Amino acid sequence: VQRLDANVLRLLSDYGPKCKQKKNELKTSFTAQEREGKKRQEMNKLLLRSPTNQHQIAQAKSDYAKASVEATRCSKVLEKEMDAFELQKLTDMKKVLLNFVRTEMTFHCKALELYTICFQNLSDINVEDDLDEFRKHIHPPTFISRMEIAQKASIESSPRMSKPDSSSLGKIPQTMSSVMTFEDVDDDDDDDDDDDDEDDDDDDDDDEDDIEEDDKHTTFDSSNRISSMQGTNMSIY
Repeated sequence: VQRLDANVLRLLSDYGPKCKQKKNELKTSFTAQEREGKKRQEMNKLLLRSPTNQHQIAQAKSDYAKASVEATRCSKVLEKEMDAFELQKLTDMKKVLLNFVRTEMTFHCKALELYTICFQNLSDINVEDDLDEFRKHIHPPTFISRMEIAQKASIESSPRMSKPDSSSLGKIPQTMSSVMTFEDVDDDDDDDDDDDDEDDDDDDDDDEDDIEEDDKHTTFDSSNRISSMQGTNMSIY
């Protein structure tokens, strides 16, 4: 629309003032021709009414000659103006029509290009794939396949793991060695606890032996006392 307005309508709208100007020039030329016709009629009437009046006849002939010259001049000027106007009109009309056709061709070429791309895209449509996609929507996949799809999507969306640098690689053995050290300490502590438990068991065994020894001594003392008391009683009797 903007191209048509600039290249077609603007040139056509310029012909409004030009046509008015040429119309005024035509009126001037027509007026001169009408004056020439009137002077010729007056001269003919004068020749018919008073053919002996040479003075009036000469004056009428002079006025007719002037009117004829003026009409001839106006006619020639009008002819030149008409020729120039026609040349300008044909040139402008040719330019206007070329611009109009070029604009329409550009528009339709762009439309044809778009229609060509659209036609190619429509030709590339695979009916079988679309039908399979439609069937997938009608029959949704099972839970396992959904989980697989979700895992696949998460793997694709997650960024790739960066490679560990040398500093982090150097720290890994130290960490493992520290872990091993802690495990060794724990093992040593466990061994110490086991040794302590064994010592406690030995102490308990020793205590039990001591208690048995004490019981034996107590029993022996009691038997000695009983035997001494019996001896004393026998001596009394």
